[in-house]
Amino acid sequence: MKGIFFVMTSIGLNVLGQLAFKTEMVRFGEIVFRPSRVIQIGIQVFSRPLILLGVFLYAISAFCWIIALSKSQLSFAYPMLSVGYVLIFFLSVWLFKEPFSLARLIGTIIVCGGLVLVARS
Repeated sequence: MKGIFFVMTSIGLNVLGQLAFKTEMVRFGEIVFRPSRVIQIGIQVFSRPLILLGVFLYAISAFCWIIALSKSQLSFAYPMLSVGYVLIFFLSVWLFKEPFSLARLIGTIIVCGGLVLVARS
């Protein structure tokens, strides 16, 4: 369990980054991708404040992850990333009113079961 603080900090920052990305993209709208517009789309997207915040949070998350890996076994730390999947599921339903289905809930419960097994090992 050495390094768990950095594992969980990395996960938390990653989740916050995802929420920042989604919040900004809800405001921005759907991106219609065309290869001829890649630079224009990139400038439009990466000049948005919450996108920049999300990238910053990802960078800090990566730094925490590197520290976590210096203190933990990869076979322990990597499965812990699924805590983020669980958080994103519930936060997406709550914040963005995304669909809540029994199938998604059962999948999330299965992921939680796997997390318990990894955490106890």
